[in-house]
Amino acid sequence: MTVRIVYTGTCEGKLLGHDIDGKKVWATETILFGIKDGRISEYWYNWNELGFWTQLGIVESPYPEK
Repeated sequence: MTVRIVYTGTCEGKLLGHDIDGKKVWATETILFGIKDGRISEYWYNWNELGFWTQLGIVESPYPEK
């Protein structure tokens, strides 16, 4: 089974010493579940962490802007 989640929000205050007040961010997460005998037996997940930190201005994107 696969689940895809989109998180959205507006930040308030500071994070790791950076002023992020009023910045809008979004990120996606994908979770893959292994099912055995009708129960979750294992899972793997991935989320767009680089995109999240880039939107906040905490990390510089390694990709050139288009």
